[in-house]
Amino acid sequence: MSSFNSCYRELKRFAAFSPSHAWIYLHWCVESYARLTGQTFTAVFAELEEMFGFQREIKRNWPSAEQILKAADYLNQERTIFLENYNRLIAERKKQKKAGVRHPLNDELELIAHKQQAAIFPEVGIWGWKKLREEVK
Repeated sequence: MSSFNSCYRELKRFAAFSPSHAWIYLHWCVESYARLTGQTFTAVFAELEEMFGFQREIKRNWPSAEQILKAADYLNQERTIFLENYNRLIAERKKQKKAGVRHPLNDELELIAHKQQAAIFPEVGIWGWKKLREEVK
């Protein structure tokens, strides 16, 4: 099971009685989603903030449990769509290779792979963010 799936499952479990834990799990879902799609963590969160009306930077504007669930459900849905498209592109590429076409014919798959490789996303977890902040200073 991917880190996204386990975090998403835990987020759904905690949302009803501990929104603060669900909020942490949402961050981890965003981290996993960003790594998969080759986007930045900040860009993914900015999109969620705009769509669901919350802000990470201002504590009083943090999301409610309902907003967290909606944002997580949206991310899960977008992730599913991305993976379906990605797997389709991979299947097409495998057919091409089987037919003897050794150079890529699908720019979309190559672009996705490039974005994933170009983006350096360390798996930081709960204490890693602190370490990264200290290294940047």
